[in-house]
Amino acid sequence: MPTSGQWLLRALLAAAISHLGAQAQQPRSISGFVQEVEGLRVKHVEVRIDGDGANVTTDSGEFAIPFSGNLKVGYPAVFHVTDWVILQPCELKCGRTYLRAPEAEPIEILVLRRGDRRLISARRELSILGCLIEEEAAKFRPRTRPGGGPLSSLSDREDTVLAERITRKPFQSVTAPANVIDIVYYPPTSQTSSEAPSKGADDYALEAREQFLANQAAALGFSVEELKSALASWSRSVQNPYQKGLAALYNKQYEEAVRYISESIGSSDKETVERYVPLSRAQFELGNYAAAESALRKVLAVHKDDPELLNNLGIVLDAQAEYDKAEEQFDKALTIVESTPGGGDPGLHAALLDNKGLMKYRKGNYKEAELLYDKALAIGKEAGLPADRGVAARRSNLAEVYIEQGKYSEAESLAKSAWDIDERALGPYDIDVATDVNVLAMVYQQQGRYKDAESLYTRALDIQQKGAGAEARLAVAKTQTNLAELYTLEHRYEKAKALNTSALSTKRELLPPDHPSIAISLSNSAELYLSQGSYIEAVKLAKQALTIDDSKPDGNPRYVATDLLILGTARLRQREYDLAKKDLERAKGIIEKMPDKDPQFTKIIATLAQVYYARGEYPKAEPLFEQALITEKSMPTPNAETVATIDAHLARTLRKLGRTKEAEHYEQEAAQIRAKAKAGSKHQ
Repeated sequence: MPTSGQWLLRALLAAAISHLGAQAQQPRSISGFVQEVEGLRVKHVEVRIDGDGANVTTDSGEFAIPFSGNLKVGYPAVFHVTDWVILQPCELKCGRTYLRAPEAEPIEILVLRRGDRRLISARRELSILGCLIEEEAAKFRPRTRPGGGPLSSLSDREDTVLAERITRKPFQSVTAPANVIDIVYYPPTSQTSSEAPSKGADDYALEAREQFLANQAAALGFSVEELKSALASWSRSVQNPYQKGLAALYNKQYEEAVRYISESIGSSDKETVERYVPLSRAQFELGNYAAAESALRKVLAVHKDDPELLNNLGIVLDAQAEYDKAEEQFDKALTIVESTPGGGDPGLHAALLDNKGLMKYRKGNYKEAELLYDKALAIGKEAGLPADRGVAARRSNLAEVYIEQGKYSEAESLAKSAWDIDERALGPYDIDVATDVNVLAMVYQQQGRYKDAESLYTRALDIQQKGAGAEARLAVAKTQTNLAELYTLEHRYEKAKALNTSALSTKRELLPPDHPSIAISLSNSAELYLSQGSYIEAVKLAKQALTIDDSKPDGNPRYVATDLLILGTARLRQREYDLAKKDLERAKGIIEKMPDKDPQFTKIIATLAQVYYARGEYPKAEPLFEQALITEKSMPTPNAETVATIDAHLARTLRKLGRTKEAEHYEQEAAQIRAKAKAGSKHQ
């Protein structure tokens, strides 16, 4: 039988359990108070949280907002106080903080009225100016957009089938095809290169920043000039290392920013953890991607559920060609954003889908990339997001997916739209505009409109070469690579060689030695030597490219197939038939496993058929030539000269097999195609 002491213990336990049960039934809430800088509580205001729908009106300045399904401890939330500007909290954005447990200290929100000069005072510790720079620094963008893949344009000599690249350029001579249009599209707001003012990409990058400042100035109640003047004064007057680092970052003095921000970070001071974000941005702009990753991982160790920081980490990993790891971060962020009712911040949601689409593109999954880009565009449209550079980038990215699929008219329309949007927003000489111009040039190149493509590549280079920093230099290298491909097609080999050499040098300086972009330049150089008949050099460079591409299990398998195609073709020309057969059969196996129909498949099987023909194995060559012909004719835009060339090869094979009647059919088809092309050419 229980003693009196045991009865007492049981009673206390029961009371405690009852109390805990009552607490569990009470709604957990985010508590805090709103006060002015001088310490006076602000009464009769509404407090709300972005993307949650949660808001509360307080008469006393104190508030409590119940935790909902999408408000969780540790998640970032952005507070707003109607008719007031928040100075603190400011964790990478005005009013932004990481939600604390209900039992923690209340959230203190310090505010000032819109237009209050103290908001932008250079002499106040609570000035909002440093926070604005932090917000801008936290907005990472992918270092490069898609494009510039290894695009095998193999020589149009009679003993080979195709003079196309992985994204399929027409098989033809240097003369222009029948459908050339001499007028290149330029959006109405642009000027031709000869009319270009003496502005460079940096000038327009500063103007793009002014849009950010204009938005902030409107929210604060000042003019843009007032805000810019305050920022300049603040940058000159700040004294502590962190603020000096932010000032350097704002002025694009990235090495100085790294030095000062690093100095400001204490090894055990948890309050400085967000400082790793602007530090990572400065390292990212310098091209120090490993250092940028390290800095972001430090802040994510504390704030692991911040979708914006996960997005930034994904972008940094992408810059290092760690595509699977990058996609993993985008997926984590998407899970957080999409678990929020309504998808949370639509701008962030669309950006994450876009970045995941970019990873699918880089890995050769074009259908998946297309679906993600379409979804991102739909979210932006539904949310009424402005047609800014984010929308333009998605359209441009989608255009490149269509190029890979041979959908050139769709790609052309999207590329023109992206260019128009970016040019209206950023001016005609911004680096993003150059990217759009580059994409449209790629479309024209695939269509055989070489004169138009060259004009646009030159225009893009003119913009990019005025820029500074790693991003501009890599953009120059990408355009040089594309223009070199065009010159190779036109047999302008010395110009192509000079551009390839310059692009490869830049990439080796700025990128890791095993980066796929370096393999692209090596592959393109191999293709150039192949076109010139320098087969030993072509094999050497193609092997180097293959070594890099083979080392990337999360890379684009099509790039491996292209390296093998160049190797196989060079070995075919050297009469190394066994090696050529091995390379081409492996390439064929890779492409057959890809989820999308690939224009490159025609080249691979047709070249493999040539190997069998050269070995005298005509029964094996015939079905491959037939498969190549069927594949080409089923493409969205079949190339007539390619069809005619395969017809001719198939006819020769059938004659070797004694099937003269069938051979005559294909010979007639080839002759009709070429006669039609010749007649069309005369009309130009």
